[in-house]
Amino acid sequence: MREHLEQVPLDRLSVEDRALLTPRETPPAVRFMWPIFCEIAMTRRQGLGGPEALGFDQVLYWQALTGRTLMPWQRMAIYRVDASWRAHVAANKPTPKAESKRGH
Repeated sequence: MREHLEQVPLDRLSVEDRALLTPRETPPAVRFMWPIFCEIAMTRRQGLGGPEALGFDQVLYWQALTGRTLMPWQRMAIYRVDASWRAHVAANKPTPKAESKRGH
């Protein structure tokens, strides 16, 4: 993906895409936890207001299916990342466009 983004002029990239091009050192705990969060988040339910929070049941099912056990701090990290992700999604939710009044 990075290679694709590098081909696009910077003024045409979104803020999020520009952030992907910014080199950063990722802390080891994040490198370890991010794939786990992504796997668990694939089971996320959608509500009328958007994505629902990950629940204890989803983490427990993930542990049962993978045979891996998360430590309490790791489970809390998953929930904190999830809360941050949902806040980001809510803040960047597209607003509905006003319907055209033409013809009414």
